[in-house]
Amino acid sequence: MQWDKTIELQEKYIASLENRKKALMQRLLTPKEGWKKVKLKDVCKIVTGKLDVNAMCINGQYPFFTCSKQVYKIDKYAFDCEALLIAGNGDIGDIKYYKGKFNAYQRTYVLYDFSIDIKYVMYFLEKNFDKSILKGTQKSSMPFIKLELLHNAEIYICDDFSKVVNILSQADQEISLQKQKLQKLIAQRKALMQVLLTGIVRV
Repeated sequence: MQWDKTIELQEKYIASLENRKKALMQRLLTPKEGWKKVKLKDVCKIVTGKLDVNAMCINGQYPFFTCSKQVYKIDKYAFDCEALLIAGNGDIGDIKYYKGKFNAYQRTYVLYDFSIDIKYVMYFLEKNFDKSILKGTQKSSMPFIKLELLHNAEIYICDDFSKVVNILSQADQEISLQKQKLQKLIAQRKALMQVLLTGIVRV
């Protein structure tokens, strides 16, 4: 079916864009001689949410960040800022960016009030998280990140970090655009299948 082929090609194109972004991150965010080294706690504040997972509300007004890749909803907020949300267990190390009012699970770390570009820190952590933080993850039946590990995680800052942020932000925007196109294609295929199955259109 032509729709299936079109969707498959779009998925492959998105995968190629994501691989290109990974290559860019490898080139742009691998620390080099002369980069300034700081600890994460020296460039932002780090706290955790206070709520249990069951505090979520399906029809809530605000995003509720847990240790899942999925973002849920809640009817009250505790934060109103630009922040990075890091899963302390579950999908451990998953990093999200958000600006506005939100709430967070008690094992989700909220990083805010940055003294350097928040997006630069986000990209650096995405690329180097396994080296700078996960190597010290506490081992148990469910691994988790201790606050001390985040506090002492090392961030390397290059001289032209604004250029790095611009390049990677453009890559993210293109990936997001293509994912939106993919979702539209999937929705269109679903709608067409429903029409065919009801017999409204015969082929």
